[in-house]
Amino acid sequence: VYRKVNSQYYFVNPQPVNEIQQMDLFSLTEKKTDYWDTHDSVVVFDFETTGLDANSCKIIEIGAVKIQKGSIIETFQTLINPGQPIPEEITGITHIDDSMVADAPTIDQVLPDFYKFTYGSVLSAYNIDFDYQFLANNGKNLRLLFNNEQIDTLRLARAKVPSLSNYKLGTVVKALNITLVNAHRALADAYATAKVFIKLI
Repeated sequence: VYRKVNSQYYFVNPQPVNEIQQMDLFSLTEKKTDYWDTHDSVVVFDFETTGLDANSCKIIEIGAVKIQKGSIIETFQTLINPGQPIPEEITGITHIDDSMVADAPTIDQVLPDFYKFTYGSVLSAYNIDFDYQFLANNGKNLRLLFNNEQIDTLRLARAKVPSLSNYKLGTVVKALNITLVNAHRALADAYATAKVFIKLI
């Protein structure tokens, strides 16, 4: 029996974004595609985790961006206490250490809020199979069904931006003149991925 969506946010409140001020010239002048005629909103998300195995590793940060009708309207971000030490190699990549998550909420506190944030939206991520496995596993444990429609921004980039030397997020954003600051932090990666999505959809 799955849980219902929260009536309100309890641990993590989405933050509004003034997309007009942050939108680049390309986005301001580019005509919105027909995609938004049939899709109201897309949530682009990214996880930082303690490792690659979705069955044994833990989420330590969630970053997400909500796009509505082609414009970014909200962000969702939180660190998460994984209940176990963060490996040194992960800290080296993400710069997230044990002291930063010591007072952070746990996944069982955060995920119902994230479920509310994503409810009714298409889900997207850069190589979504990786992040979605963590999402589905944790959702199942907490009786939250993330059965949203999905679209992989990595596959979108491969289809729409041919002949790149590789399709790492950093390579793609550079090709599209998108700024990515603070890479390997969840919200920064999600925000850059959202801009890739908007340009390519």
